[in-house]
Amino acid sequence: MVTTGYREKITASLKASLNRSVSHYAVCNLLQKFATQKLITVKENVKNAKQQLEITFVEHTKLTAMVTELSTNESVTNAVGNTESVAEDNLKRKREDSPSIVPAKSARVDDDKKKEKKDPKAADIMSLLSMPSTREKESKKVGEEILDLLSKPTAKEKSLAERFRSQGGAQVMEFCPHGTRAECHRAVGKRPCKKLHFKKIIQKHTDETLGDCSFLNTCFHMDTCKYVHYEVDRCGQPTTKDVASVNPGGSANGAPRTLGESTTLYPPQWVQCDLRYLDMTVLGKFAVIMADPPWDIHMELPYGTMSDDEMRQLGIPTLQDEGLIFLWVTGRAMELGRECLKLWGYERVDEIIWVKTNQLQRIIRTGRTGHWLNHGKEHCLVGMKGNPANLNRGLDCDVIVAEVRATSHKPDEIYGMIERLSPGTRKIELFGRPHNVQPNWITLGNQVEGIRLVDPELKPRRIFKMLDLEIVPERSLGCEQWEFILGMHFSQSVAIIQSQVGVIKGVQVLYSDTNPLEVDLVINLPQDGVRLIFDPIVQRLKVIEIYNMKLVKLKYCCLPFNSPEVLPSIEQIEHSFGATHPGVYDSEKQLFVLNFRGLSFYFPVESKVQTGSAHKLGSLHFPPGSSPLVSRMAIYSGPSPEQSKTPELPPSCYHSQLYLQRAEVLRASHYTRGLKLHLYTQSPNRLLDLNKQLLVKDVLLGHTCQDVATALGAPSRVFYKSEDKMKIHSPNAHLRVMTKRSDYFFNYFTLGLDILFDARTHCVKKFVLHTNYPGHYNFNMYHRCEFSLMLQSEKVRAAQLVDMDTAFEVSAYSKWDELCQQLKPSERPVVLNRASSTNTTNPFGSTFCYGYQDIIFEVMPNNFIASVSMYSDGSCGGEGERTA
Repeated sequence: MVTTGYREKITASLKASLNRSVSHYAVCNLLQKFATQKLITVKENVKNAKQQLEITFVEHTKLTAMVTELSTNESVTNAVGNTESVAEDNLKRKREDSPSIVPAKSARVDDDKKKEKKDPKAADIMSLLSMPSTREKESKKVGEEILDLLSKPTAKEKSLAERFRSQGGAQVMEFCPHGTRAECHRAVGKRPCKKLHFKKIIQKHTDETLGDCSFLNTCFHMDTCKYVHYEVDRCGQPTTKDVASVNPGGSANGAPRTLGESTTLYPPQWVQCDLRYLDMTVLGKFAVIMADPPWDIHMELPYGTMSDDEMRQLGIPTLQDEGLIFLWVTGRAMELGRECLKLWGYERVDEIIWVKTNQLQRIIRTGRTGHWLNHGKEHCLVGMKGNPANLNRGLDCDVIVAEVRATSHKPDEIYGMIERLSPGTRKIELFGRPHNVQPNWITLGNQVEGIRLVDPELKPRRIFKMLDLEIVPERSLGCEQWEFILGMHFSQSVAIIQSQVGVIKGVQVLYSDTNPLEVDLVINLPQDGVRLIFDPIVQRLKVIEIYNMKLVKLKYCCLPFNSPEVLPSIEQIEHSFGATHPGVYDSEKQLFVLNFRGLSFYFPVESKVQTGSAHKLGSLHFPPGSSPLVSRMAIYSGPSPEQSKTPELPPSCYHSQLYLQRAEVLRASHYTRGLKLHLYTQSPNRLLDLNKQLLVKDVLLGHTCQDVATALGAPSRVFYKSEDKMKIHSPNAHLRVMTKRSDYFFNYFTLGLDILFDARTHCVKKFVLHTNYPGHYNFNMYHRCEFSLMLQSEKVRAAQLVDMDTAFEVSAYSKWDELCQQLKPSERPVVLNRASSTNTTNPFGSTFCYGYQDIIFEVMPNNFIASVSMYSDGSCGGEGERTA
């Protein structure tokens, strides 16, 4: 207890040590601080109306340590003080030598030192009070040890990280920030740089003074763009074999990895389909879904889009009971994507940002999307349904910085991120393309080819319903909703396929670039086992072939003869179609062919079939139980495949349209007058619908739009020109008066003809005749125009012999090199790239336009003529004015 006498002794002792008086309050305050630091234990009492402080316990060990530490600090303080006094003496001498230089900072330091010298004991007490206690030091040490322990990865986390570490060690190279190797040498000298560099692509048309192309390796016109492009400089870069030899089959730290550490993955699987019509319930359940939908973001895009309602109605909820979904969104789809997640039963739990970089690893500043700002990033919404188990949380960041590649090509880093989050589970990607196929993923989309499934849960199931079709020999194959009819035009068959997107699956168009007039034009339906073969000249359907009987159900007169339940054996064919002529055996192909009129069946057999009768199929002799099944069949017009021919356009395919038989170009000496069109259409007499009605109509340059509509009827479409891209090649183009009105076309697709009208006079100023060759940008938009254009050769013109007997014919089947021998067209063509007029790509490449008199020939790379355009001055009555 601190009594009055003892208090006076303490006060006197402190006064002698500090050379100043100390109050009772200061002593009590000091003891309270000692108690707070757990050096002593005190108890407050009240005696004689005065507050007293009683010391009940003292930590002698801690107090001794504190006194020792204070003594050491005091000796150091004294040494420092002596040093400072010496320094002050030196400074004082300098000031006496140079009295004019007295820094203000030195004056403040002198004042502080004087204060400390005046009251050294007070400074010691303050430092004592501010020092941490031994208990605090121990607590701090324990806390640091706990934090260090918590920051270290656990054994489970180490095992998990090692499991997903790249096999073979880290093989990723860092890009040099200087870009090219020359810039790197200029910046850091000749010291070797082990980072990855770029090198410039300098072509004949490149102008280095223009600088770098904004789109770099994503430029759509790299073959003509004058800006600088780049490619990776592989010089001095170690090969894959060298990297493998440094660390063969090991982990990043060199330790060998066992096979058991990696997750077993299925090879890539995919299904070509239209997701709007696919029954997704047959696919089963998945732990992860990723989708990159073709959102309608109200911009011109190089692919088809889906409406908002179509997105909402997708069968995504049937793919998961619980799990994660990764949904890519951009633009206005960010709000729609959140709405769809909620509608499908998901809660948005996170969001991944893809920061786009260009080829030189710099932020994209010229993105091709965005209404107000160029988009340099994309978002991937992460949704969760239920409470999925076994998710590895916290392994990855929510930001991906990756290079932009082809249109709508998302970064591959997302697949590794998802696999680490949910390893070894079933995953599915919607709206995928060939570059999206990944191990352990099933990719669905209309741009992958065919079906590839190895998952045992999917193998027994049928992803699609089989087509159930009726055959009519020598006529058609179809059902109640649609029908492929022999003689129908190629474009009509395509229209049927487009109208049955959910029923008819993957489609392939096969043709020859080099010999388009000799090789058949084919539409192949690989998922249905059907092939449509068209005549390359008239482009009408001549043969319907079913080459895989296992993919389609077939019936004749409403009775099935081919299905999973009914096998197409010889006995079944006899039962369905009756008797026919004896079959023909091909020993080389080991095929036995049975021919009906307009119908043939092909049976694979190992030996020649013996016939006992020439009339009945039942008389064919096979060993018991070895009757062959039909491997393929064909529908055609004629008694046999060898005698088949392409039929005329059937009356059911006329659809009240005019069709062109031939078109004669009316020419004067050196200019075009117009066209004489020989047309046919369906006979108005329903009883004589096998007969077609023939018409002959003249359409001349200078005719009004009313004259054309009277002769040919309403056009298939009216197209208004937004701009004239060829006017720059006209003389004095800059002097032409700008007009707010646009010239417009009458498009007659079934005639293979376009007619251009002048916006001011509404008179015909140009004809365009289309040849509809496969491999051209406008293929399948028009029927082939069977035109005849008579021209005089340059030799005859030079001899001034104007006689139609000496003229030669230009038709839809003429080749340009043959015409050049007769004509002298413009030597330098105009390159026409139709992809430049819209925000689309042209997979067929450019064409070349050559001028001759008032005619422009558009020539394809294979030397065939794609179109012929004939001009006038656009004035009404132009033909009469020329005649006058």
